[in-house]
Amino acid sequence: MVQSHGDAVSFFGLFDMPTLVGKNKDLHEFAEEFHEVMGTILMLAVIAHIGAAVYHHRILKDNTLTRMTKG
Repeated sequence: MVQSHGDAVSFFGLFDMPTLVGKNKDLHEFAEEFHEVMGTILMLAVIAHIGAAVYHHRILKDNTLTRMTKG
């Protein structure tokens, strides 16, 4: 996404990564949209899993959450 915007990708300030793609507005827009959609999906999945764990613990009162958190 950074390279398709025309910028260099720095590796922790030590060196720049080799350029794999040149400046490309269409690719950049696609990468930004894909990144945003995947981030949203990941957040929803995390929220759903937390909700399911609380549901099992508080509503069903089974030991699913306890089994997951035991060391």
